Amino acid sequence: MTINDYILLILSIGFIIAAFDYVLGNKFGLGNQFQQAFAMLGSLMIVIVGMVTIAPIIANGLAIVSEPLYIYTGIDPAAVINTVLALDMGGYAMAETLSYSEEAALFAWVLLGTMYGPTLSFTVPVALGIIHKDDVSYFIRGILLGIICAPIGCLLGGFVAGFPLSMMLINLIPAIGASIIIIIGLSWKPEGTVQIFTWLGRTVTVIAVIGLSVLMMDAIFPGVEVSGITPIEESMAIVGRIVLVLAGAIPLTYLLSKALRKPLQSFGERIGINKESSTGLLASLAHAIPAFHLFHEMNPRGKVLVASFAVAGAFVFGGHLGSWLELMPIT
Repeated sequence: MTINDYILLILSIGFIIAAFDYVLGNKFGLGNQFQQAFAMLGSLMIVIVGMVTIAPIIANGLAIVSEPLYIYTGIDPAAVINTVLALDMGGYAMAETLSYSEEAALFAWVLLGTMYGPTLSFTVPVALGIIHKDDVSYFIRGILLGIICAPIGCLLGGFVAGFPLSMMLINLIPAIGASIIIIIGLSWKPEGTVQIFTWLGRTVTVIAVIGLSVLMMDAIFPGVEVSGITPIEESMAIVGRIVLVLAGAIPLTYLLSKALRKPLQSFGERIGINKESSTGLLASLAHAIPAFHLFHEMNPRGKVLVASFAVAGAFVFGGHLGSWLELMPIT
């Protein structure tokens, strides 16, 4: 069996156990986690299906800029795109269309698109709509620390994958540049910088909704055929498989948090964070939103740690794993 097979087996076991608990009336709390995964389908569809649908059209427009960028700097367009867009919010689709190198495309959507992209286009704008105003300073401090460390994470991931150092360093330039701008912005004008993040998130949503509208006309209206978009079967399949992975991953994360309650509490005490912070760290492995709902109950050190962990650690066993298994199965 391959690594892919083992991961899918574990997720399948989590899915089946949670499905049984859902049918039995949520006796062990797993049924609610199972339902929570499918409740995400709507929001995931709006962003992922919309962006994947319209990505080829956007990529064609960006090709005018991307070719000179690659020729004169050596920076692959996929690296720029995935610095600001998550892999499942158009990062992957545009990387595959615009990239001049298979290695650069992989480096971009597998690493940049799971660290920088989600932070800028999703985590920051969404989290700021959830957490209390009193907690914003802790959140910003954590995000700053996470962004400072993110290039190291990209390099380490790239080394494990066997990517050439020169290729990684060149394609990290946009991300490092963005990090410097964000650090200066959050330190100097935090409110204005946060507003820019919010606008970015809203812009992505607007583009995604336009993509969905185009897809609806193509799929439903008789005689209307829009050329250049991703077929509905392909975009819907991506979201469907991601949700199925989440329906296995979220209950498993819940089980782990219950089974490891005492070790987590002990671990938290050792590093100076409370129980809610430890729970938030573990929960964010599947999805960051549950962690931010606990944010106000965390102690100050825990808030900073959870926010910094959200840059590179959030969604690892959730949406990002689902996207990775769907888009690039390991054999």
